Amino acid sequence: MAAAVAYIHRHDPAPRLLVYAGSSTFYSALAAAPLTPLAFPPHLFDLTEHDVSRFPARREVERVLALHPTTVVMQEPILAIGEDREMTRLVNAYIAAHCRAGTLVTVRDMYASDFVRISTECGA
Repeated sequence: MAAAVAYIHRHDPAPRLLVYAGSSTFYSALAAAPLTPLAFPPHLFDLTEHDVSRFPARREVERVLALHPTTVVMQEPILAIGEDREMTRLVNAYIAAHCRAGTLVTVRDMYASDFVRISTECGA
């Protein structure tokens, strides 16, 4: 996690962060407020969590992307029982259109190690 946080800080010292798929601990590690009340990422990308809150998932993803996050974190591959590929396509399209820097890092937590793609320097 430390290497990922350091990379983000080098490229985006005050990120408007979207953790689309990955550990929500990125928010606290970067002292970044989530752009959505759905800060637990599976609510955005996992079909088993689709629309389980009062916030429709597609509308929420579109709303957050309209806020122009400056850094996007996404697990690779996304580990989900049923990935919502439509949502992932929206986020990937945003990354392709707006983000100028990126890297793939390994992030270890208490239970596992995951590959995480960090896309940053995402201008409007």
